[in-house]
Amino acid sequence: MDQAVSAVSEHQARVSQVNKYADFSRLALMFYDMLLNLGREKRLTWDSKFRASSVVYLCVRYPVVAFQVFQVCWTTSTPHCNTIERAAWGIALVPTRITICASFILRVNAVTERNTILVGVLTLIGLLIIGLDLWQDVNASCTQGQNTLSSVLTFISLIVFDITTSIISWRLVRVIHSSSGLHKLSGKSMIWLVMRSGVLYFMVMTGIQLGAVILYFLPQGVYSAVLNDYTILLSSILTARFLLDLRDMAEPESDQSVATEDLNLHPIRFCGRSRDLARVGLSSRVLGTELGWSGILKIISCRRFGSTDRRKLGGRGRVWRGRWMISHGRQGGGCRRTTRLQLIAATR
Repeated sequence: MDQAVSAVSEHQARVSQVNKYADFSRLALMFYDMLLNLGREKRLTWDSKFRASSVVYLCVRYPVVAFQVFQVCWTTSTPHCNTIERAAWGIALVPTRITICASFILRVNAVTERNTILVGVLTLIGLLIIGLDLWQDVNASCTQGQNTLSSVLTFISLIVFDITTSIISWRLVRVIHSSSGLHKLSGKSMIWLVMRSGVLYFMVMTGIQLGAVILYFLPQGVYSAVLNDYTILLSSILTARFLLDLRDMAEPESDQSVATEDLNLHPIRFCGRSRDLARVGLSSRVLGTELGWSGILKIISCRRFGSTDRRKLGGRGRVWRGRWMISHGRQGGGCRRTTRLQLIAATR
């Protein structure tokens, strides 16, 4: 009997030690990434105009900090430990998960040209993930093990969400193929940025989530909870880096032109001046952006496919030679649905 109790105590002590090392490693990784991006974050978030995209970035980046600090500092003797655990979980993880899921749903919405069915499927999966997070929050305890079933279901739903997003985003490959292939992409291209971040996120997060599910079913269970909190931390880091890269590319220096050559991509919809868009029968909503990009694009010509009819709108600057198939337009004498637009960047 004494040997059995001693073995159980030794096992619990080992599990606690492994989890504590994992907590410190997550905290170190988080602050390391924050220090690496401190300068860019200050320039692109704190020193720039506060916008909706700033709220998204802050919700992705900073709620996780409170949770990681709590994970390192708490002990089983901490007063009201369970209450603090649930509060830290709810304040840190749930808003972050909501923001990350929303960012991917919006990206798919843009890529699929507002396909309500696909967006609806992803929204339902995202709501399932958030509901399972809330279930874990209710059962969270710093003195007892977490509910294994809710955790496993959460990771499985996250895997389904990531795989579904990746399958839908395969449309990007078709876009690349229609725009002369990968050799046309450069390190300064919007499509290159979206592809790189998407592939990196899918590979890292799906691997971590699969590993977490597998570790739950190992016989000893020493490492069963090691990867749990890595998922939300790495998801926060990768999404925050993508948002910074996106804003860094979308807000070039005042003396530089916009660094993209391929406008045949719908996740980032560029914004033109209303008076210029009205002259060709387009609304600002068609080419509008919700990502806070302050660059200005002017339409200098529109041409129907299969005809030589052109309408010159003037303007000077660098012409992009990529093609954009407009999904909305005036069905009169302006640019029709099958229209190729040539765009230039106007100086600020």
